[in-house]
Amino acid sequence: MSRIHLASLFRILKSRWFSLLAGLMIMTWIFIFFEIDLRVLLFPRDTRLQLVLLLLLPNLILNYWRWGFLTRKVQPDLSWRTLSGPFLLGYASGLVTPANLGVHLRALYLDSKNPTSLVTISFLDKLLNGIVSGSFGLWGLWQVLFRGSGLNVAVSPYTLLLISCCFALLLFLLYRPSLLYLLVPHRWRHPESVPTRITLALQSVSATTLTLALVVTVSAYLVYMLQFLLLLGITTGEFNLALFAPLAGMMFIKSFVSFTWGDLGIRELLTTWLLAPYHVSQSAAVQAAVLVFEINILLPALMGAIVMLLRRRR
Repeated sequence: MSRIHLASLFRILKSRWFSLLAGLMIMTWIFIFFEIDLRVLLFPRDTRLQLVLLLLLPNLILNYWRWGFLTRKVQPDLSWRTLSGPFLLGYASGLVTPANLGVHLRALYLDSKNPTSLVTISFLDKLLNGIVSGSFGLWGLWQVLFRGSGLNVAVSPYTLLLISCCFALLLFLLYRPSLLYLLVPHRWRHPESVPTRITLALQSVSATTLTLALVVTVSAYLVYMLQFLLLLGITTGEFNLALFAPLAGMMFIKSFVSFTWGDLGIRELLTTWLLAPYHVSQSAAVQAAVLVFEINILLPALMGAIVMLLRRRR
């Protein structure tokens, strides 16, 4: 295949409309192939659903505080009130972009004179999410694949160990960004270069700040997982902590195949697959995954869309 054809294919794959269409096609295939009733798209009449909705608030607050706390390290003059609008706008733009990359536009919404530093912090914020989710996910996959769940997947435990080492190395470099700078070629080390500005932004985050951000990230992750477990308790009729491991594994795998709007379809497919050995029905798994999408992704994105409309009117 020629380079031109590859470039055209890449443009199609990263298109927001392809992402939406792909997600809808996967969801349609799931509903047809698994013979799932469309009523799973509706909110169930269960009082525990109110608790899941209430848990969205601490989830948003923790994520907002971490991003704002890190952002104010590189630009202290930004007030928390100024950060609130772009934070929600990030959810709206993140929904309609593959791998949630649009969330980094929240840094550009701040109209800063130094956008490189703010975008770097935004990527750091997402990277911490990835490290925490990946660490729990590797543990979850170990439990699911190598502790007698019944799933037959050709994955070596050494593969998981290698990925764990990569996460550990990445975290070490975040604590020592000066070592990361040594990997930059000398011709790109002048004061105004992008690698230099990225390194300076990372160095502005102290070890104490990074550790605190990691603690907040773990807290937000556990709140999210509690929401998912509660929703599975609603759809299956039983709250089962043992489902934490397959859900963590799902979150990890999903990060590598995230190409649809809000991971629509991918989350549902992986959840159904990984929960099957735990005797969770396909309908219960799909319904819980859809509810997670509606509450934790779609609802904040709608809030961000409202903020966007209000800004345009001004």
